[in-house]
Amino acid sequence: MKRTFLLAFLFLFLSFSAQEKICYNENWIEVKCSAEYTFYRILQQNKNGLYPVKDYYKNGVLQMEGAYSDKNYRYKEGEFVYYYENGKLSSVENYSNNALLGYFKKMYPNGQKNYEGTYLEPDGPGLYWNYWLEDGTQKVTNGNGYYEKKSDDGSFSEGNLKQGKADGLWKGYMKERNIRYEEVYENDELLHGKSVQDGKTYMYNVIEEFPHPVKGDDDLRNYISEKFRFPGKVLRKDYSASFIIALTIDEKGQLSNVEPENIVDEKVKTRLIDIIKKYPGKFKIPKIRGVPSKQRIRIPFTLIVD
Repeated sequence: MKRTFLLAFLFLFLSFSAQEKICYNENWIEVKCSAEYTFYRILQQNKNGLYPVKDYYKNGVLQMEGAYSDKNYRYKEGEFVYYYENGKLSSVENYSNNALLGYFKKMYPNGQKNYEGTYLEPDGPGLYWNYWLEDGTQKVTNGNGYYEKKSDDGSFSEGNLKQGKADGLWKGYMKERNIRYEEVYENDELLHGKSVQDGKTYMYNVIEEFPHPVKGDDDLRNYISEKFRFPGKVLRKDYSASFIIALTIDEKGQLSNVEPENIVDEKVKTRLIDIIKKYPGKFKIPKIRGVPSKQRIRIPFTLIVD
C-alpha cells in the first residue's frame, strides 16, 4: 500500500515538475517571473502531437487554454477557450494551422451570450448567425438583423447583416484613433469606405494596410542574418533557435521601439536592436481605414548559429 502511494506521489511530482512556467507583461511580451508580470503560462506535456498550454491571470484565474502545433507556440490548432478575470467564459475560437476556422462565440461578463458564428474558410470573413444585447434581447437571428458592437470607451460599429454577412451601409467610431467612418458592403465585401480624423477625410477600399518591409519580411531577415551571428554555445545555453522581432512603424514609415522577444541577455538584445535600427530598407506606411496610423508588428525570425 505504501509503495503504491509513493509511486502515485512520485508520478504527480514528476508531472508537475515537467510543467514549465513562463511569465508575460500586459502586452504579452515574455519577462522574468521574478519581475512584475500580468499573465503566466504553464506548458503541458505533449499530447497527440500538439503542445497544450494554459494561460493564467497573475491572481491564478485561468485566462486561456488551447494547444499549438509547434514547440515555439506560434501556430494555434483546435479549440481555444478564453475566460474573464472573474472566471466566467469570455470566448471560444477554433483554429487550423493558426487560422480561424469553424465555430466561434463571445460572451458578456455577466454570462449572457453576445454573438456566435462560423468561419467557413481559414481566416476568411466570419459569418455572424446570432447576436444578443447584454440584457438578452436578440437582434440578429439566423444571420439576419441589425448588428451593434459597442465598447466601454465609446467606440462602436453597426450595420445590417444578411445571411450572416455585412450588407449595405455600416457606420462606426474608433475612439483610440479618433476615426469616424462609413462603409458600404455587398455580401461581406467592402466596396468603399470614407473616414474622418481631425477634420480630414480619407477614402479607402481596404480596412487595414500593414507596415511590412517594402521588399518583404525576408529582406529584413536576410539583413539581420548577414550582420548577426549567435555563438552556438550561447544559443544552446540560453536561447531557442527561433524568436520574434516586435517593432513599431509610425505614420511616415519610420522604424522605432524594436524589441526582440524571448531574449533576456541585455548585451545580446542591445546588439540585435542596434543592427535592426540600421536596416536600410523602407517600410510600407501603415493605414487603418485610410488613415496613416502607427502600428506594431511582430516578425518571426530564426537565428543563424556559428
